[in-house]
Amino acid sequence: MRIPVVILSFGLIGCLEAGAQEPRAGDPVGSGTMRPPATAAASSPAKDSGNEFTLGSQSVGNVGELIKKVGEQNDTAKKRIAEIDAYVNPILGGIANQLYGISDDEYQFLMSESRARRSAMVFRQQQQADSQTQAGILEYYNSAYTALQGRDFWFGNEQSLVPQDNALYQLMKTDIMAALAKRPDGEKIRGMLTERETLASRLSTNLPLYNYLSQRRKWWTNYPEYMKAVQQEAAGADSNTNTEFGPPDFPGGFGGNRGGGGSNGSRAR
Repeated sequence: MRIPVVILSFGLIGCLEAGAQEPRAGDPVGSGTMRPPATAAASSPAKDSGNEFTLGSQSVGNVGELIKKVGEQNDTAKKRIAEIDAYVNPILGGIANQLYGISDDEYQFLMSESRARRSAMVFRQQQQADSQTQAGILEYYNSAYTALQGRDFWFGNEQSLVPQDNALYQLMKTDIMAALAKRPDGEKIRGMLTERETLASRLSTNLPLYNYLSQRRKWWTNYPEYMKAVQQEAAGADSNTNTEFGPPDFPGGFGGNRGGGGSNGSRAR
């Protein structure tokens, strides 16, 4: 069975269109009880907590209000991060060029690479694909031969280069921050970098619950066989059984046959 994966951008508010139904005030999270949207006069948005607001930091009165508020704050944070990057990154790249002789775009990519280490899986996937067919194997060895001729001895070990790049970036970052402190606007730029870290951390904190509440509540009810498998394995783990001889026997089929469980799943209603 293949389980679909839904990726939701931080600022996605489209699922909260005007006129969309909201949970009734006082309904617990996960409740399927709905009502028509309240009028402006009857609505009572949660007290604005400013930039310090994160999901789970206060009690829930109206889930629809909560999702909308956090979605708007996520969108604002993304825009502010883009503004900071547009102002600060060229300055950092310029300092890197002066200190190390590398280009601005080299430093920019090293910085992005340090924030996206899982992307290195691309190389493993490509190697697996290359080994599946004779044409893929031939292409790989032709590329390897060309790389060796060009003295690119790292070819074939690209995934190991990512942590090396990250270590290099961290060394550069230390020197660049020291050089930045000597600039007249150094304190301002360091403050913007700190603000960026705070915003990025807040987005990371909000996203899992925001995605769940706004789009994929009870998605597993579309897959009764998956629910049964989870409950069976969890029961085995709780009773310390099936740990020595492998996982429990899952039900057969494990795919298709959704069994009408989707009435509650896949999205907030």
